[in-house]
Amino acid sequence: MKLGSTEAMKKGEWIFLAVAPHAEEGQIAYADLMPKGFAGQAQRTQTGFTAELRVPVAYLNHVYCSEWQDFRINASYLDADPQGAKVRNYDWQPKREQNVVGTGLFFREDY
Repeated sequence: MKLGSTEAMKKGEWIFLAVAPHAEEGQIAYADLMPKGFAGQAQRTQTGFTAELRVPVAYLNHVYCSEWQDFRINASYLDADPQGAKVRNYDWQPKREQNVVGTGLFFREDY
């Protein structure tokens, strides 16, 4: 099965959290496919949008089979032209397929 595929996401092999910044306000997309405790919210602002996503500590502990010490995340913004032009993808950190060492990592302070 291809890493990052919809089928793999439905099996829980990876998590995809999405919000819709074009809406005035909205909840996380695909919420029914997310494990318990995941949540998200987005809201338009005068200069763009804000988004907040929640990843439960219990999920990280489950994935790492112990208390988590660090985790990696990739954030992307998909920009679609209203006239139907090509969708552009802007990544906060390199895409997970690029696997650049040290990117997108978050560390626990108390560990």
